Amino acid sequence: MRNRSAFVISFLVMLLYLTVGTSAQSPQYENLALQLSPNGETIAVGTYYGELILYDAVSRNTLHTFQHEADIYDLEWSPDGVRIAAVSYFGNVKVWDTVSYELLFSIDLPLNIVFRVNWSPDGTQLARTSAESGTTLLDSTTGSELFHLQTGDTADSLWFPSTYLMTAGLVGLRVWNGEIELSRILGTVNGVINSNLPSRIAFSSTLNSIAVYGNTAPTIDSAGNITDSRMVLQTYAFPAFELLNSINLSLPEQTSVIKLEWSENGAYIAMSTTDGYLRIWDGLFLTPVNEIFVASAGWAFDWLNDTEIIFAPNHMIPNTIQVVIPPPPTPSPTATPTLTPSPTATLTPIPTPTSSVICCTLSNQV
Repeated sequence: MRNRSAFVISFLVMLLYLTVGTSAQSPQYENLALQLSPNGETIAVGTYYGELILYDAVSRNTLHTFQHEADIYDLEWSPDGVRIAAVSYFGNVKVWDTVSYELLFSIDLPLNIVFRVNWSPDGTQLARTSAESGTTLLDSTTGSELFHLQTGDTADSLWFPSTYLMTAGLVGLRVWNGEIELSRILGTVNGVINSNLPSRIAFSSTLNSIAVYGNTAPTIDSAGNITDSRMVLQTYAFPAFELLNSINLSLPEQTSVIKLEWSENGAYIAMSTTDGYLRIWDGLFLTPVNEIFVASAGWAFDWLNDTEIIFAPNHMIPNTIQVVIPPPPTPSPTATPTLTPSPTATLTPIPTPTSSVICCTLSNQV
């Protein structure tokens, strides 16, 4: 019970950080969710004020704005990109058609502390994840409840490219097929944390690996000395759940991890935190790559490509930042040709091309 209370309280603290800004009139984070569409052409941004705004990914012009009566704490495109689901912190789920802009359904679930909404890979189901009551699977056409999974307090969830759903929370990492639990690792055994208490997860289909952020339990040695809980970032092979890498994180006090996301090629893991930073890690070895201060934009981000991230600062359209500097190409070991200049040849210098940069390039290495 003590562990459960600590788990829920930690997320209430995160919400307090979200809603109490530098003044009593506005929240610290206005843009709460952001995702690039499956075809890469549209950016969706969900706000604290209930707006779901669609932007053209190239011009950044506004295409359409949906209105939710509550906040939009999380959103996700359907796999085919023609629908979008949004969930509020207090349980309302809405699904819109992104072609006709029609509201397909809206349902109120009497649940609080809702963190995630996820589409199944075939687009037929929605998983709605709550720290208060676990995970509910919904029919994505009607919104009717299919299953209520006994996941316990749950902080994050994701679908694998198959029919399997993973949930992360007090009871650990759990894999489900429908309402049947297939496997479980980490988390608790009989109420005692035996490893990493997971709260953020991400999956790389390129590497078949899971990234997990969480906290270890305090430990007591034979002399009675207590070691504080540690924040850890780990990667596991899927589906074997073999631990690949694990590192201890050193984050400022009262800093929570908001989101964890792999780059498309699996080379990097991005982590956003409530202190306003994006932190980038090597996906294979968990070595630090970059740390960039983005202030209010840290809550909502997505990978644009393998080196750039889209983020959404308060009062601004989505912007792009380069977080990884790709290594220069290795020259091919070809033989140097022998050149015989023509006596009448004229060499004209090639002008240096100019480039158009949307935002800024930051490459400070950690």
